[in-house]
Amino acid sequence: MNICIFGDSIVWGGYDPVNGGWANRLRNYLEGKYDEEGKYSEVSTYNLGICADDSTGLLKRFRVEAIPRKPDVIILAIGINDIRHQPDQPILFDKFENNIRDLVSQAIEFTNKIVILGITPVDEKLMTPRNVPPYNFRENKDIIKCNEILKVVAEKQKIIFIPIPRDFSVEDLSDGLHPNTKGHLKIFEAVKPVLEKFLKN
Repeated sequence: MNICIFGDSIVWGGYDPVNGGWANRLRNYLEGKYDEEGKYSEVSTYNLGICADDSTGLLKRFRVEAIPRKPDVIILAIGINDIRHQPDQPILFDKFENNIRDLVSQAIEFTNKIVILGITPVDEKLMTPRNVPPYNFRENKDIIKCNEILKVVAEKQKIIFIPIPRDFSVEDLSDGLHPNTKGHLKIFEAVKPVLEKFLKN
């Protein structure tokens, strides 16, 4: 079984020097489980997170990266970079929704085991001020709206949506944007049981 995790710097594991992020924790957990039980030795977990990527960038590279890896499970964890406030540019929620729908449509060509992960909240007090370079300001109200889009797309496509745990807070962030080690652990704990169910079926 091949597990492909597509996303941005949070998937890549930024700001978690202890374990390399939730996706790497997942890989380590599954590999440790194989060593103990010896029944999932053919599973490979691919971290396909790219720093600063958004849904448009992921859509451009998705098929190229998926084809050689032949995924049996696909996790989509994208969106935090779609809502960066740019000078005189509105947040394009319709474009984000269309991109997610297109990503799911492409993912279905490979597997029916597809997961969409919710977007983590931010600490707005630590964001770069609005309209000030490098234009990294984000608002939680936009994240809430994007998470609702992700949830609705998942429901319509009959795939799994994993929300960020309710107890995830600003204390779980390193720089106001990226999860710290504790935050990555909470995301891992939310994703782990879903992957375990896939492995049993």
